[in-house]
Amino acid sequence: MKVFDKAILRLTALYTAILLLISVGFSVLVFNTTTRGMERRLSMPQEMVFRVVDGANELEAFMRERDTAVKQELLARLALLNISVAVLGSIVSYFLACRTLKPINEAYEKQGQFVSDASHELRTPLTAIQMENEVLLKDQQASRGELRQQVKSNLEEVQKLQKLTSILLELGNNKAQNRDKTAIVERIVQIFRENAIKYDPEHRQPIIKRGKNRIDVIDKGVGIDEKDLPHIFERFYRADKSRSSDGYGLGLALAQELAKEIGAKIEVKNNQADGATFSLILPVSSGTFQQVRVN
Repeated sequence: MKVFDKAILRLTALYTAILLLISVGFSVLVFNTTTRGMERRLSMPQEMVFRVVDGANELEAFMRERDTAVKQELLARLALLNISVAVLGSIVSYFLACRTLKPINEAYEKQGQFVSDASHELRTPLTAIQMENEVLLKDQQASRGELRQQVKSNLEEVQKLQKLTSILLELGNNKAQNRDKTAIVERIVQIFRENAIKYDPEHRQPIIKRGKNRIDVIDKGVGIDEKDLPHIFERFYRADKSRSSDGYGLGLALAQELAKEIGAKIEVKNNQADGATFSLILPVSSGTFQQVRVN
């Protein structure tokens, strides 16, 4: 059984127990209140209750039998009520538990997927370095030029690892309240610019336009497939892995996280001609962004 399945069952049991405790407490209160009323009535002086009635003892016995029957019926009804509360409450509690734990479960699964993807991305360059070095070490006739080429290849892979780890650290530590918000805006625009250049076959600089409360980065690249649009801000998602071997699918995810922290939002759409436009919509009420300069 999965961890969250057990958590759902435990939370369901807790919710059900709380409902049942309330129901039982209410039932005890009703039963005690009812029986006290009956006992007070039977404890009244007989001359007040039966002063005009002959055969008071027979009538008192009758009343006691009737009260006993009423108590038994009341107990049966209260027991049925509590059973119903237990059954229906457990069903409702299960759905409430599922709803309560759903965001946590989704976050847990995303974290697990993130760790898996990050491990894969880190393992790939490390594996390449290891294999190339092992092959070169087995070659006893390797020239100085080949050795230099291998060192150069190692450095390229190390640079990729440095870039990846830097982005991962930035994703894990992006606390906007401790940063200059203006710098965050420039960082998001930088991500848009780098992404635009990467997916432009000619690697041209994008057009950057600034409005009153928005910044648009317009590229002339290949655009974004409609099926990819809902996923481009997911971590490690790359729209077309065959188009570029650079990058890790983390830039736009980082931009999205940064935008959320400063209360901004990101919009993306394909241009009518070619390419796409990434827009950062800034809070109108924030005067901090009025001084942002975009080259």
